[in-house]
Amino acid sequence: MIIELPIIITLGAIIGFISSIPIGPINLALIIRALHHQSRSAFFIAIGSALMEFIYCASAIFGLSSLLFLPQIDKILQASAIIIFIFYGIKAILFKVKPINVDETENLQNNSSLKFIFMGMVLYFSNPGFIAYWVTVAGLISGLRIFEYTLFNNLIFAVSVVVGSFLWSFLLIALVEKYKLKINEQVIKIISTTFGIIILLVCIYLSFMFFKELI
Repeated sequence: MIIELPIIITLGAIIGFISSIPIGPINLALIIRALHHQSRSAFFIAIGSALMEFIYCASAIFGLSSLLFLPQIDKILQASAIIIFIFYGIKAILFKVKPINVDETENLQNNSSLKFIFMGMVLYFSNPGFIAYWVTVAGLISGLRIFEYTLFNNLIFAVSVVVGSFLWSFLLIALVEKYKLKINEQVIKIISTTFGIIILLVCIYLSFMFFKELI
């Protein structure tokens, strides 16, 4: 078991990191927050996303994925995700560049960290493909017998996935923070507007799928 630990930790971290790279609702939210000088709130969104990733990964690897398909919870979180997307898209499009020395601490005093954590959880849940993805990953690990399926090993793997995912979020936020200082205000505005349009397009798609399931 001790010999397996480095393999489990490394594998989980790599899978979590790579799985978080594709641009989606979560990465878009992190980028927009960082561009708007709100990196600390972006970290809370990343924490919320990481919590959901742990739940999805652990559920898949323990064979409990069916519990994530409770209809009532599914519809509530999908509707919440659509509302958040509308808000984020409009806010990004209407964004006006602020001075670089914005007091981020003062900005966060008016925002609850729990609100951003919940936002990260909802944004993660908005992608219905995640549960299928983690079920597939769990099936491959089981089929290839990469490590022994025990309660301890499964928990370590799920935690390692979360660590890898959060490392990507941290890197993404840090990169945006670093390079936005080298970008002029007009380019930041264009980037923000572009991301806002993309988010609204995603919102239209989610709304279509949401109402399609209701009919």
